[in-house]
Amino acid sequence: MARKLICSKPSYSRNIEAKEREIDTNNASKWQFLGIIGYGIDILMWMAERWLLPWKGRG
Repeated sequence: MARKLICSKPSYSRNIEAKEREIDTNNASKWQFLGIIGYGIDILMWMAERWLLPWKGRG
């Protein structure tokens, strides 16, 4: 019985580690996606600002 518990424990911990890695990669991809969206909004606002406020930035 003790041998069975010793053998089953590492596979359980490997499953937990795999799930943690999966969660980490999912969160990373979500943050990257939000960063891309934010950068796109920033560029669009910069372009709109140049069009709507042509005197801004000219010394």
